[in-house]
Amino acid sequence: MAAARNLGIKNAKGDYIAPLDADDIWYPQNLEKQVKRFLATKPSVGLVYAWSVDINEENSLTGDFRASTIEGKVYKTLVCHNFLGNASASVIRACCFETVGGYNCQLNAQQAQGCEDWELYLGIAEHYKFAVVPEFMIGYRKIVSSMSRDYSQMAKSHGLMLGDVQQRHPEIPAALYRLSKSSFYMYLARQSSQCSSDRSTLFWLSQALKADFITPIFRYGLYILFIKSVFRMITKLKSDNYVNKPGLSVSYADLTKRRGSLYFKLLLGNLLHRSLLMI
Repeated sequence: MAAARNLGIKNAKGDYIAPLDADDIWYPQNLEKQVKRFLATKPSVGLVYAWSVDINEENSLTGDFRASTIEGKVYKTLVCHNFLGNASASVIRACCFETVGGYNCQLNAQQAQGCEDWELYLGIAEHYKFAVVPEFMIGYRKIVSSMSRDYSQMAKSHGLMLGDVQQRHPEIPAALYRLSKSSFYMYLARQSSQCSSDRSTLFWLSQALKADFITPIFRYGLYILFIKSVFRMITKLKSDNYVNKPGLSVSYADLTKRRGSLYFKLLLGNLLHRSLLMI
């Protein structure tokens, strides 16, 4: 995957690079709006991203989404969590790759694929600012056969990436690295729960607590995932994922039932980002 992307970038002729994974979707006007955002910024901005929704095999919404209004200098915030969410959500100035290089091909050799895009974003964030188009413009497909479902590889990839960052930036407080691990394991727990893999959910919840015992206990998701998994294991029931009506018209209106979650996610992300800027 990393080698294929690097080959494409090497042969690209344009001023911008826009990765798109084979199973994901760009909704109409995604590139137009991201490039317009670029044109309204200064050369110090190296990456523009937009929001994404999770979709299934039929292009229907599953209910999960990735949204953030974090902009500017984002390196420390990005160490804590990948607020861009996936590899198909960004447009990058081509000159950034001359500065930071391409995607890391070594992770595949170590059987640790999964965080190549996050690692690249971190490299860009060391030299450039980020900007956002605060609209749902990308469909991020989640199916059982997706590479992102190989949680062991994903966890190993995250560990290698974070170890390299910590070696290069020992000045960043260790608590932020623990927070990054905890947040990522919570993400793997949520993904496991969506697949009704309850033992896997409980395992990644335990890993989140092991990495950082304090932060997860303040996340309501920890308790919801734990109770849901234990209940399903006891009753041997599998609950269906929330599925919205199919369609390619994605906007705030499609997430009316989740609007509270959207505002909470944006608020929490901005609070974390502003706090880290003061460190």
